Amino acid sequence: LAHYRDVRTHSLPSSLPRSAWGETLFVMVQTVSIGFLVQHFGGHTKRGLAFLLTYFAVLSLLLSSLTPAAVVTGLQASNMPAVVISRFLQAATNYQNGHTGQLSAVTTILLFAGSVARIFTSIQETGDSLLVLTYVVSSGCHALLLGQLLYYWNAVDRLKKE
Repeated sequence: LAHYRDVRTHSLPSSLPRSAWGETLFVMVQTVSIGFLVQHFGGHTKRGLAFLLTYFAVLSLLLSSLTPAAVVTGLQASNMPAVVISRFLQAATNYQNGHTGQLSAVTTILLFAGSVARIFTSIQETGDSLLVLTYVVSSGCHALLLGQLLYYWNAVDRLKKE
């Protein structure tokens, strides 16, 4: 929920172009859909529906005028440590295993490229320094994983031979 701050506090009131925040809307819909489908196909459809209702209730509250912009900005800022910690845990696991396992090369490349592209679009279209910093940090984390992916490219094949 936190990374939708740019829609509420920046994009809509400032009449920024849809390209500055529209991708976030589609990513949100995809993520929420996946969350529901995981529950549904796991045999917990009611839990999935509860997730959807709770998610959209909290989102509605955050996008309303009841929530101060400082709270939404704080949520956005708290997103950054979560991104860094999750990527570093993944990188540490890759290092300990000596390979990247089933890490998708296409996904890793697209995440890195998307983060780098969002740095420039955020600078150009929003000028929001917190949003730009979030994408800079995210790009650095994705670069680390991409570097590991390239370094360990044939590691599983080498391990099988040994």
